[in-house]
Amino acid sequence: MAYPLLDHNEFNGVIIVGFDLDVMRKILERAQLSQDANYVLVDHNGIIVNRGKDPATLIGKPIPPDALKKMEAGPDKDTFEFIRRDGDNRITTSRKLWLPGEQKPYMYVRAGISKKEVLAESNRALVFNLSTLLLFVLISFLAVFFIGKRSIVDRITVLKRASQRLASGDLDFRVSKQISGGELGRLARTFDSMAHQLGEREKSLQEANRELEAFSYTLSHDLRSYLARITLAGEALQGFEEERLGEEGKYFLQTILGTCQSMDDLIATMLTLAHISRQELQLQDIDLSALAEHVCSELVKTEPDRGLHFDIAPGLQITGDLHLLQVALENLLGNACKYTKGKGDAHISLNSKQQDGRLIFAVADNGTGFDMAEAEKLFRPFQRLSGARSFPGFGIGLTTVERIIKRHGGEIWAEAVPGEGATFYFTVS
Repeated sequence: MAYPLLDHNEFNGVIIVGFDLDVMRKILERAQLSQDANYVLVDHNGIIVNRGKDPATLIGKPIPPDALKKMEAGPDKDTFEFIRRDGDNRITTSRKLWLPGEQKPYMYVRAGISKKEVLAESNRALVFNLSTLLLFVLISFLAVFFIGKRSIVDRITVLKRASQRLASGDLDFRVSKQISGGELGRLARTFDSMAHQLGEREKSLQEANRELEAFSYTLSHDLRSYLARITLAGEALQGFEEERLGEEGKYFLQTILGTCQSMDDLIATMLTLAHISRQELQLQDIDLSALAEHVCSELVKTEPDRGLHFDIAPGLQITGDLHLLQVALENLLGNACKYTKGKGDAHISLNSKQQDGRLIFAVADNGTGFDMAEAEKLFRPFQRLSGARSFPGFGIGLTTVERIIKRHGGEIWAEAVPGEGATFYFTVS
């Protein structure tokens, strides 16, 4: 390559630069590039000065004009994809070489490699690396499995069997002697401690049940016998001395007899609640529609003068304890009758719907309803809502219903609007 030396536009000499093509090819060989890689040196006029491949046939010839324009318009260093005349898509990089004070670069260097070759090499490296990683993971897994089976899997199996025995009621089973050391050893000791605590609580619960049974016996025999004596004495006094008592005496006597009856009813209710909590479930398939129809017919008999209208959906089926579910319906439908007394026509319904994969039953009425702000009191024993105090009852009925539903693995809740009625929803698992 030759460049003139000009001083104030006067020719003062020439600079001649020579390229040793053999040296440049050796440099390319030492770079260990693929056979498809190539480079080219181009002067500022686009004439090929040197080339890695086929230099003899292409040196001195121009490169395509669009390739020269791309390098001229581009930055000093640029990398881009280039489609060669033969259709090969290549990844190409170019650089401009400058002399101080020059307005144009004196040379362009461009190198390229086939994109297909680059991707193929990358894929080969990726497959090799993934294969190596997979082999390492497999070896690690086998090592962990064989080493950990005895120290982890077998111990976890012991803990699993212990949990099953504990769930079946065997509170005396212990595992700390079979499992020791490490986190699983601590877990085994925690398991034994939990089993011991459950055993102690079981003993306390059995003692509480015995005390409850004793209390129930006292209620059902001793206390009720005293009430029976008071009632008999009052009735005898009413029969023999009624004319001598006067109006005030008769009032006091009726108060005594009425209070004794209310007390006896309360004791009976409490005994029923206690019995429901302890009674063993006798599960069977139940026609809930037929059971509700039976309860409704009995309610109509107790109030024949009222306009009670029952709408019981047909075909309602359920699995549960027949006696307990009858008690639940008697309380729910009975409450609906009680709180619709102020209505000319009482409308009470029982139906069901599917929601979120559950079968939900609903008992609805058009009675007095209640304020939802007091809904949390509904199922508490002896808690009565402000609007219910004018109605008879002890506040035990809904508590009884909740215990029955929970013993069947279900839930119960209510929605109401004051003056428009209430709906009680329940599920049974």
